[in-house]
Amino acid sequence: MNNSEPDIELNESTNSRFSSLDHLPISWIIFHCGSLRTKLQILTDNTIPVMWNDAKPYSYPIIVENGMNVSKIISYLDEITYTKGKSSMQMLERIVSADNFRQSLQEYLKINVFTIADLSLFYETLLSNIK
Repeated sequence: MNNSEPDIELNESTNSRFSSLDHLPISWIIFHCGSLRTKLQILTDNTIPVMWNDAKPYSYPIIVENGMNVSKIISYLDEITYTKGKSSMQMLERIVSADNFRQSLQEYLKINVFTIADLSLFYETLLSNIK
């Protein structure tokens, strides 16, 4: 079974998003992640620099065309891809709310357990939980 580029991107984006909190104690994350200061810090540290990098002429879309060979896909898995993916996940979380995002991600993982990431299924799950 081959991974498609959007599915690889979903996997890497999710990993990058949650790995950014790995160095913090869980009690700190639970207590602080809802604060405005933390959200502004994340925006300043992560999202804005990614947007600047994305505006550069050598940037490329997160999702690339199907049928690309493995070496080309691997060449796209660089810092820009990880930071764009992480920022995209953070923006999605802000748009749909942290609770809806968390619930959608939990449902998606239950549905898609032990299989390859499926971007369209993730989006369907996310959209079904928006209230």
